[in-house]
Amino acid sequence: MQKNYVHPINNAQVLIDDKVIGYISLLHPLTKNAINKKSAIAVLEIDFTDFAKLIPLKLQVKMPSKYQFTVLDFNFVMDKGVVYADSVENLQNIVTNLNYEISLKDIYESAEMLGKKSMTYAVKLWSDDHTLSGEEIENFHSSFIQNAKNFGYELKMM
Repeated sequence: MQKNYVHPINNAQVLIDDKVIGYISLLHPLTKNAINKKSAIAVLEIDFTDFAKLIPLKLQVKMPSKYQFTVLDFNFVMDKGVVYADSVENLQNIVTNLNYEISLKDIYESAEMLGKKSMTYAVKLWSDDHTLSGEEIENFHSSFIQNAKNFGYELKMM
């Protein structure tokens, strides 16, 4: 590297498939000392024109719905051994034409629960082509609870 601000020893090339697309380096001691003697400063330079040619972009863009969404909270009591990822996979077994996303809000465990734990989920619910009716929300709510019961999750009323 011929740049006068690159450290003569502490530098490396950035490669993709044996093609150099840039470098990373500590600053040359003279340059670093002119800025701040006590700092360790690194520089990264990447040629994004070359980078873009080497890595094909696979972007998936989905326009957000122009209709509002609603968020439903559910609190289920289940066996202590149930893992979050498995519970979400189980809860996603609902047949519906509505869009929804499940996220974890809280996990509660205590000795008094005797081998059980409580998990609270937020379910974001929406449609891409219309405003949800109260009936659609209620039907989803009932289906979600019934599906949870099929896996042994008990709805905990708050």
